[in-house]
Amino acid sequence: MIIQSKKVWLADQFVAAQIEFEEGKITAVHPYGTKPADKVYGSERFLPGFIDVHCHGAFGFDTNDAEEAGLRYWVRNIVSEGVTALLPTTITQSEQVLTAALKNIAKVVADGYEGAEILGAHFEGPYLDMVYKGAQPEQHIVKPTVEQFKK
Repeated sequence: MIIQSKKVWLADQFVAAQIEFEEGKITAVHPYGTKPADKVYGSERFLPGFIDVHCHGAFGFDTNDAEEAGLRYWVRNIVSEGVTALLPTTITQSEQVLTAALKNIAKVVADGYEGAEILGAHFEGPYLDMVYKGAQPEQHIVKPTVEQFKK
């Protein structure tokens, strides 16, 4: 499939270009009008998708909620804001809460989902220095152990 627009973001500017896709991946970028286009977007802007590496939640859902339906809704709808991939991010909490959050992320990934790609998880604590803990709750800051990572 080939699409084209007069405003495709390449390097550091908008240019007139065609984007060629195969199996959902960009395989080539051509000057505007090089090949017959399947879809012409005029002057609509094309930008790369954003990768959010620190996202606690959206649309009324938080990673620590560990709600499967909430995570599915979040990743399906966040693409409307230009996010194409993300790392659901926890906030320092009890081991129970964090384990449930990770299990939820793993289940959604294993079972399949629609929307932004879940690239993994971002732990914001509980392994923090008390001096640099920021807003993280002190009662849940712990020293890392091999046993805890195995869980």
